[in-house]
Amino acid sequence: MSQIGNYNAIVTNREDFTQELINVLEEGADKLTLADMNEVSAEYLSLQTAQSLAINSLSLAAQSARSVLIPFAAQQIYAENQAESGTAMKEE
Repeated sequence: MSQIGNYNAIVTNREDFTQELINVLEEGADKLTLADMNEVSAEYLSLQTAQSLAINSLSLAAQSARSVLIPFAAQQIYAENQAESGTAMKEE
């Protein structure tokens, strides 16, 4: 009879150990999942910031290009108007 009580204690100890191990592993898995989500969120925010900066850079570059081309376009229009005026004067 004492042998059965002894085996029962061993099984109970192993069951307790196994349950504690399961709890530790589940807690660790939850922490890893949370850490992965935090990493993914940080990476996503980083990509959004980079995209926003790229869009702003392109916008500024386009504005700069237009501001550089405006004087040339105005000069071209002026030259075309002068040429048309000269042609109109010669026809008269």
